[in-house]
Amino acid sequence: MLKVKYSRSSGVPAVEEVKEYFDMPEEYFIKLFLPTKYDYEIVDFSSNADICFVSVQHEDNSVLKSNEINIFMSVENMAPNERTHYKFKNKFGHYDNNRIDTFIHNDVSQNSIVSDSKSAVIPTVYFRINYYLNNPIDLPRVPFSSKKLCLFISRNRLNENKANLWDSLRLQYGNEVHHISQYYKIELVSCYSSIELLNIFSRYKFIVVMENSHQDGYITEKIFNVFQSGSIPIYDGAPDIEHFINPGSFLSFDDDELLDKIHHLEASEKEYDKMVSQPKINNCVIGNITSTTQNYLDDLLLEKPPSLSRSAKKRNKRKRRNMRDNNETKNLI
Repeated sequence: MLKVKYSRSSGVPAVEEVKEYFDMPEEYFIKLFLPTKYDYEIVDFSSNADICFVSVQHEDNSVLKSNEINIFMSVENMAPNERTHYKFKNKFGHYDNNRIDTFIHNDVSQNSIVSDSKSAVIPTVYFRINYYLNNPIDLPRVPFSSKKLCLFISRNRLNENKANLWDSLRLQYGNEVHHISQYYKIELVSCYSSIELLNIFSRYKFIVVMENSHQDGYITEKIFNVFQSGSIPIYDGAPDIEHFINPGSFLSFDDDELLDKIHHLEASEKEYDKMVSQPKINNCVIGNITSTTQNYLDDLLLEKPPSLSRSAKKRNKRKRRNMRDNNETKNLI
């Protein structure tokens, strides 16, 4: 049993009890970021552990212990120069912290090794894809004829594309285009694959997924939530989305024929179901993603053995010392 702790104050989104939309349940956090081959126990951050997670607001390396596996994780896009509110970035950049054993970044799209520290760099999207592939969710099927048309799930208008698409769809479909804000109770459940959220998504033919920024690798939980719900995403975000996600499984905001395709699909159950049933993840990336996410701890655990092993070593050392002392006593007698 590996002991895991995380620093909530550094920005790790994991929580024991969900109280806000962006809270990540601890169980989901463990399944998302840690290999399934091991068992885990979450302990308080002040306790000794085997694995320690910190995030984008971490700046105090004195809390990182040399005998623990220290992992930086992020669900943010820290890449833009104007984003100076991330303390980790301000102090260490992306990778210049030799106390970190593994970096999990949400704004990179290829796994790599930091040349100086030899620490691994793993894209957050790798973990999202691995979670999606290995944690299917069985929702009640909503008949095509009962599905509403379209739901916007972005809570702000940080980029112009959101406003433009909203206006275009409202012009063509009027009140058939809804916004997530009308489901006010959702603010109290997690945005990370919560059943309540997915049930709402499943009632719509299309879910508009628009990331807050355009960055290679910056693919958030949103599109995977839509896939789990059995709806079709209308996506705007990472330029390299098609490297990971089958382009036949979603509609692209950049498509000049987007409105025509929406009209075609919303009018044809056969064509709609055909698109919904498309494979979501490109086969060419699955092998590397599975291997990376499931094996990245192995070498680190050899370098920094679990606390149970360290305790056992201490017990064995005391036992050998006691045996030696007993033998010496017998010899004296």
